[in-house]
Amino acid sequence: MEEFSATDQTVAFSEYTEAQVKNEVFDLISFLCPTTSRNLNVRSKRLSSNKWLINFSYQIQKLDEFGFPMQYSHSEILLIKNGELEVDPILKLDLPCD
Repeated sequence: MEEFSATDQTVAFSEYTEAQVKNEVFDLISFLCPTTSRNLNVRSKRLSSNKWLINFSYQIQKLDEFGFPMQYSHSEILLIKNGELEVDPILKLDLPCD
């Protein structure tokens, strides 16, 4: 029988995959701005075992001076604390929602 210590469990819980981070951020932004889900693009990159760089972008209803839809883009570093992805920096953003 194998024994696990508390540190083993913490490491196991903090092992987020790129797809898990992207899905969690996608779901959160889609919840905060429901109209963005159809053209929301989320990218993520692991910086360290508990740090992720995420970038998301989507079109907004405003038009630029040439008549093209404007694109909102934002990058953020998210940390993993206690086995959970900390999304507070995204919640604090003033996202342009339609």
